[in-house]
Order: sequence, then structure tokens, then C-alpha cells
Amino acid sequence: MPERPPEKRLADSLECGLDPATRLVADGLFTVAEAASFLRLSRSNLYVLMERGELRFVKIGRSRRIPRRAVIALAARGLSGDARVTEVV
Repeated sequence: MPERPPEKRLADSLECGLDPATRLVADGLFTVAEAASFLRLSRSNLYVLMERGELRFVKIGRSRRIPRRAVIALAARGLSGDARVTEVV
């Protein structure tokens, strides 16, 4: 069995017995620019989604960071039709 990358091992260990907010950020955080690039949206659109409460974020000082899981959940909510994911590669 191949060894899991260190960030996945850390995420697995962090998930054991932690509160939901901590589990949300266990897989890492995107900057606003990284999340915008991933979703192919403008940074302005992301700020609107954050202000509406449609995209969760963390404030660290003056910076906003977006949990990877929140970005993926936002994209998954946008799936239309009878989309069935059988395997993630």
C-alpha cells in the first residue's frame, strides 16, 4: 500500500475527535486568489459569496483564508442534472 502524503496523514490525525470547525480546516486553506483560480471565478465574486454566507472563510489578521472543503462543497452544490460521481481520480 502506498504511503499517504504527509498533509493527508495530518488531516486524518486531526479529524479524530475534533470539533467540526477544526475538521473543516484540517485539509488546508486556500487564499482568496487560489480559491478563485480553482473555481474559475473572479476574486470579487468570491468576496460576494463570503459576505452572503455561501462560502465559509477564516480571518487570520486582515487576511481571509478559505477551507479547501468549503471550496469543494461550493463546487459540488453547483452540480446540475443527474450528476453521479462514481470515482474521484
